[in-house]
Amino acid sequence: MAKVTFSWKHEGHVPGSLDDLVSAPLPPSVKAALATLVDESLTWRNIKDALRLDRATLSRILGGDVENVPLLKMCLC
Repeated sequence: MAKVTFSWKHEGHVPGSLDDLVSAPLPPSVKAALATLVDESLTWRNIKDALRLDRATLSRILGGDVENVPLLKMCLC
């Protein structure tokens, strides 16, 4: 029998913080979705506008309503 002791530490960053999220690499599914949008001749402004949430939708999502996230936002998450 082996005994394993595990001590989880997050040193040098705060998991889930804005700085942590900004510095994290994009998941492959997000890279692929963005590449598809670029291949369809969308500009960065078009893509940004498609990803932007209105305040009411953002408030619902932050309040826990994750059932009604717009489809484009879901495929990029």
